[in-house]
Amino acid sequence: PLKSGEYNDELSRMETARTIVELIFSIRGDEQIKVRQPLSEMQVTVDGKPWKITDTFRDMILDEVNVRKFQTYDSLDDFDAKGKKILTKNSGNVTVALNIEISEELRREGWIRELTRQINSFRKKEGLTIEDKVAFIVATDSDSLAHTINEFKNELEKSVLGTVSIGAPQGNHELAVEDTKVTISYTK
Repeated sequence: PLKSGEYNDELSRMETARTIVELIFSIRGDEQIKVRQPLSEMQVTVDGKPWKITDTFRDMILDEVNVRKFQTYDSLDDFDAKGKKILTKNSGNVTVALNIEISEELRREGWIRELTRQINSFRKKEGLTIEDKVAFIVATDSDSLAHTINEFKNELEKSVLGTVSIGAPQGNHELAVEDTKVTISYTK
């Protein structure tokens, strides 16, 4: 069991973590960046100093806000000095800085996350269970999206519990990944 002082420290870290998550979500909302879109990095200061964080809290926060790296520069100016597109927000003594630049690599990873979400939603709508072995056919006019699907094929197939291939449209279930029209169908 935690001693009284340790409990208060742990509670304080949890409250700070919750504030950080809320601030990051607020920046994403202001910029209309979906949480499924990964971002590269963030930094947090508490009372003007970099927040010292345990690996557990760091990983939990990064996972929840879908940011790859938690920076620990001495100041937010150092974080921002690299000419990135950094937005900051604060609440009380907590300030977060978030790099909202979306590289091509991050954009493509976001496409796969969005496609995964939509295929799984389609699975549910079709009444498919996790036991159903399904072969999904994805049709798109976007060479970039088709290439990305092939590149992330293994990850995508694990996430949608079925095989995924690019092919001619065989169904009429249309969805959009960003501004790109996609048609999916499946066979059991």
